[in-house]
Amino acid sequence: MNLITPAEDEIIFTVSELNLNIKNYLESNYFNIWVSGEISNFSSPSSGHFYFVLKDNSQIRCAFFKKKQRFLNIKPFDGMQVLVRGTLSLYTERGDYQLIIDQLLLQGEGALKKQFELLKKKLEAQGLFDLKNKKPIPKNIKTLGIITSGTGAALQDVLSVLKRRWPLINILVYDSQVQGEQAPGQLIKSIIQANQDNCCECLLLTRGGGSLEDLWAFNDENLALAIFNSVLPIVSAVGHEIDFSISDYVADLRAATPSAAAELLSPDGEGMLREIKLKLARAEQLIFSKFNYSKQNLLNLNQRCRLPINQIDFLRSKINFLTQKLSPLVFNNLQNAKNSREKNFLKLRNLDPRIILLTQQEKLKNLNKNLEAEILKILNLKQRLFEHSFNSLDKLGPMNILRRGYAIAQDENNHVLTQASEDLLGQEIKIQLEKGILRCLVTASFNKDFTQN
Repeated sequence: MNLITPAEDEIIFTVSELNLNIKNYLESNYFNIWVSGEISNFSSPSSGHFYFVLKDNSQIRCAFFKKKQRFLNIKPFDGMQVLVRGTLSLYTERGDYQLIIDQLLLQGEGALKKQFELLKKKLEAQGLFDLKNKKPIPKNIKTLGIITSGTGAALQDVLSVLKRRWPLINILVYDSQVQGEQAPGQLIKSIIQANQDNCCECLLLTRGGGSLEDLWAFNDENLALAIFNSVLPIVSAVGHEIDFSISDYVADLRAATPSAAAELLSPDGEGMLREIKLKLARAEQLIFSKFNYSKQNLLNLNQRCRLPINQIDFLRSKINFLTQKLSPLVFNNLQNAKNSREKNFLKLRNLDPRIILLTQQEKLKNLNKNLEAEILKILNLKQRLFEHSFNSLDKLGPMNILRRGYAIAQDENNHVLTQASEDLLGQEIKIQLEKGILRCLVTASFNKDFTQN
């Protein structure tokens, strides 16, 4: 039997070199690929990473690291049909290849709609949509709380309508994200904060239109419970007229659009002004009508005075008497009507929204001055507290601890290690000392607490 040995010009790989070449090849040629399949053997350790197998007739290991999960709005589970995007890679220490995921979606048309319908049925069964649980929306609201994005178009639409219809209404804006993974938590926090502040008579939860994915934050179960448990009544105006969210069903009132909500929550200032002018015109008409009536009576008396010659002297005397008696009466009636008109005019003038607005603006200006003074006072106090805390933290800084002989261990992803784990076997870790870094290979793992010996 002849033994075959490598020729001088043939390349001899070490295992590490071979695995590294394969890893580079996979990552270069299978980058950002889409793969569909069923999740199996799902696990989520304390690190927050997701590990599972994606399978159909075959299978492949997958890793979905925590820092890539920020846009994920569903929790994966075994049996879920998904569509994932990622890059093929190789774990060189064990020679295992895996798919490193950066995006995970439910697979199939209408998956989000199905999830929406399931949650809707669940909350409906719990009574969150019952009309008997709806709180009445107050009329003539003085202070309205708006929960939305401070930079969104929906807020500007609402403010524009309120300014046109009733500029005297006070507005408190609770700035919150309205899209993305963090949005439900911020919206819930704003609802709780508004109830604790207790400065508003009603809350408006709103955002502009978008796709089902854009509006998904308003289909969160915890947000629905926060709306239901709110002491303050809540009006929901999410998206366009055709858009419906879970928030719309749970809220005490649903408006088709943000602008429509603003009209529902504010009186019509222009209409009230027209009504005042109409009443003033009616008062003037009544005064003139009474004057014309008295004038016509006088003319009728004059006509009746045209009598035969034998009664002229008698009637002339009577006419003079009646004229003298009627003139003061007419004058007094006209004077009283004039005084009443001026009195009513002064009353209406005091109700002029422009005068009320100027008064409120002056009050607001004074409040702003007081607020600026209070803010400056608080900022100065917070500055002193910050400087004190900074000095305290500096004394407890990690470098001071390292100088006493301690060290910081980090895994290959620069995560600080706080306990031994078998997942670290075969991995290279870093040991941070006061001066310098040690790179170590983990060959054994012990969970025993040696401080007890």
